[in-house]
Amino acid sequence: MVAAAPGRHLSPAGSGLLQFLSQTIHTGLYTLLVVELVLGFSNVWIRGDNIFTLFTIPAFDPGNAALRDLVEDLHGLVANIILSVAGIHAAAALAHHFVWRDGLMLRMLNKNLVKQRSSG
Repeated sequence: MVAAAPGRHLSPAGSGLLQFLSQTIHTGLYTLLVVELVLGFSNVWIRGDNIFTLFTIPAFDPGNAALRDLVEDLHGLVANIILSVAGIHAAAALAHHFVWRDGLMLRMLNKNLVKQRSSG
């Protein structure tokens, strides 16, 4: 038997298309963050860099400006996509809270915090 991961696991807030979009956005955000990290490390490795004067990462191919430009452009593009998807994610959270008033954001809070706010 597989042990459950630590932390709270909330049941889905919706079903059907809304649940599919929610899972897709969350998976997409995590995937984009990993891709951005890999592109960042690749960018440093391709161009070479000096890290806080502690050590130097030699350039993979110093004369290949096209490769360097391609990885830098992809890194910037993925960063902009992350910002856009995160903005959509935040807008959906605000819609849940202020438009649909379904208590989704309150479910994510620590239960003790919710009790303190309601009793105080």
